[in-house]
Amino acid sequence: GLPIKNLTVGDFSINNGSIIWIDHSTNVRKEITEVNMSLQEVSFDRPVKLSFSALVDNQPLSINGNVGPTGQDFKQAKIPLDLNFEVFKELSLGLNGSLVNPGSNPGFDLALDLKAFSPRKLLAAMGQKLPLTTADPQALDRIALKADLKGNQAKIAVSNAVLSLDQSTLNFTLNASDFSRPNLALDLNLDQINLDRYLPPKSEKQPAAGGQTEKKPPDYAPLRKLILDGRIEIGQLIANRAKIEDMLMHITA
Repeated sequence: GLPIKNLTVGDFSINNGSIIWIDHSTNVRKEITEVNMSLQEVSFDRPVKLSFSALVDNQPLSINGNVGPTGQDFKQAKIPLDLNFEVFKELSLGLNGSLVNPGSNPGFDLALDLKAFSPRKLLAAMGQKLPLTTADPQALDRIALKADLKGNQAKIAVSNAVLSLDQSTLNFTLNASDFSRPNLALDLNLDQINLDRYLPPKSEKQPAAGGQTEKKPPDYAPLRKLILDGRIEIGQLIANRAKIEDMLMHITA
């Protein structure tokens, strides 16, 4: 149990804070400035209003919403939360639901809503480039995701999930348990995708011939533990200019 019976704080705030991270081994310097956080109506019995904002390398980051009431019994608690994350004016993520039993068997029951954003623009705001080159320079320019997430330390379930990637839409469910093995069940339904857009552009140069090196045999031990039951349905698939329609695959392991 908690060492205190009651807690009431009208307003708690941090104003104009700053954090500097320096990694001399990689010559990386990260600076978080203008850190402002406000907690209003802090109590075990009422929702706490959370407002957080900061500049990460001069790019804005914010978290706003409500958490709680938490109650005093964290072993059997169901803590509501409704939060919205804004990252670099490029990404907006909403989380709504609850955290369950954080003091005994931590779990969650959340609805996730990731608004459409451009990975290219997000990485540019972070001062980085896309780690891969695609044949279509307009590929990977729009991603959005909605899903219901529920789980604990023993299992995770993803339901009512809709992932949008450029002009493609994927509806899916996923259930995972016994993570040491693991045991996976999934159902994917993709309307259409052109994989040629996402592959690296073809190079006219042939790779230089080199001496043969001895390859180590692959380690299949992780695959031997895997339990899988997957259903994949694709309305239209284009790969290497070949078009496949109404494809249905059932994968078991």
